[in-house]
Amino acid sequence: MATNNAVDTSLSGQTGTGSFVGSASPTFTGTVTHPTPFTLGATSVTSTGAQLNLLNGLSTFPPITKINSQEITATGAYTYTPTTGTQYAIFKLQAGGGGSGGVAGTASQSGGSGGGGSGGYLEVLVVGTTNLAAVSGSVGIAGTAGSSGTNNGGNGGNTTMTVNSGTTWTAGGGALSTGGTSSATTFVSTAPGAGGTNTTGTNGTLMLNLPGQIGGYGCTFGANTNAFVVGTGGNSQLGRGGNATVAGAGYGGGGSGVIAVASNVAGVAGLQGVVQITEFISA
Repeated sequence: MATNNAVDTSLSGQTGTGSFVGSASPTFTGTVTHPTPFTLGATSVTSTGAQLNLLNGLSTFPPITKINSQEITATGAYTYTPTTGTQYAIFKLQAGGGGSGGVAGTASQSGGSGGGGSGGYLEVLVVGTTNLAAVSGSVGIAGTAGSSGTNNGGNGGNTTMTVNSGTTWTAGGGALSTGGTSSATTFVSTAPGAGGTNTTGTNGTLMLNLPGQIGGYGCTFGANTNAFVVGTGGNSQLGRGGNATVAGAGYGGGGSGVIAVASNVAGVAGLQGVVQITEFISA
């Protein structure tokens, strides 16, 4: 490769190895590209351009002197009020879990239902006081329990967030499981509810996107009333689904399936959603 003290057209199309010394503070036109990763001194830089731009934006804020948390648990519409001095915040959106179906019982037979699916989960970074002053959305409800007999549960509600009139971020609610019936056949299974799926929005940076977990199948073995499997509720990022012996806990888990022997049994409700916020504050 040619060695030259100034960038000029004589270098056009040149390839190979060697030394190149350019003019001090040259002016580039068009789109300038560089290898990925590239090296600064002895450090190999593997960050993407978007990540570097994000870090550059954060570096312009005053020093962070305090970290605070908020939790929005009331289901339905909400409006976020940032703590004074908040420069950026991480929002954790957990959707509600699905409820399980009820089961119709018959003498000398058994029947079961699957567990409800858990709600989806999103973590979103929101930067700047303008964006933080315009955050609203909805906290997802718990999926309802199927009433006694062959009756479906209810879907968990979506948990949403809209930032500064942008496109909405949506953590999807977990799906219901259907009602079950008793049977004298050899083997019967009842499908569980699916986990919730998520949709990303704008005016924030996605940090984590986790779909909900499917519930467990409910299985029974006909006239043998002592042989059955109860479908577990799906686990969420912020909660545990219910099972045959332990109720669900936290937020977003699916309701446990149920078993019926001789008489009708109602299903189990899922767990509601939540919005958890970590605020980074400059006093």
